[in-house]
Amino acid sequence: MKNIFVTSASNVFIGTINPSQKLHIVTGETVISPITGFLLNDGNQKSGCVLTSDHSGKDTWKPASITKIIGTLGSGVDVPFSSTNFKRTLSYIDLPPGKWEVSVTMLLPVETGTLTINDWVWIRSSFSTLNQTTIVSSEITSDILGSNLTSSYYSGPKNISGTPKFDMMRGTVVIQNSSGSTKRYCYYAGLNDSHEYSLGSGKANEFGVFGGSNWAKNNITASPILK
Repeated sequence: MKNIFVTSASNVFIGTINPSQKLHIVTGETVISPITGFLLNDGNQKSGCVLTSDHSGKDTWKPASITKIIGTLGSGVDVPFSSTNFKRTLSYIDLPPGKWEVSVTMLLPVETGTLTINDWVWIRSSFSTLNQTTIVSSEITSDILGSNLTSSYYSGPKNISGTPKFDMMRGTVVIQNSSGSTKRYCYYAGLNDSHEYSLGSGKANEFGVFGGSNWAKNNITASPILK
């Protein structure tokens, strides 16, 4: 026990007389002959595990894997090509404290109506902690770091009104939940731009039921950013 000491600053050191941290262990190891210096038997120890902590700093052994959170898809929403705000899709993702890379994959469905070769629409989407029918740009959550939009381009031609035409939206945003608890981030879409698009008889005019569970390709996922 003579090699275990506690300094006046409450630093605990083992095998050294110059502790640099609250707990400092030196086993006398070398690169050629390493010696382990830490053992935690808490019931969760097993081969292939790593020591991890929750947001409060409590440690335990867990399998060495990357956590992925799956969002919840709602019923979706019709987004007119002329939309000037963001519409709630009723889809969302719940994120614990920490920094997360949130990935969005959404089908862009135009089921009826026609488009010329010159018609195109730019659709934007993002997240908000508000849960209301529509939001404006300033109501996008400030928890997003950097670019706060996932967007996509949809273009004609679509020559047969009754034949659906699809495209895809894919993108990521980084969300940092700095609170002490899980937060819900609601998914919104809209604020569209269009070019050489004009309403007329038989013209397509919306993305139908965007962002919901009715399209099998749709998903919202999040993976932790550890640094």
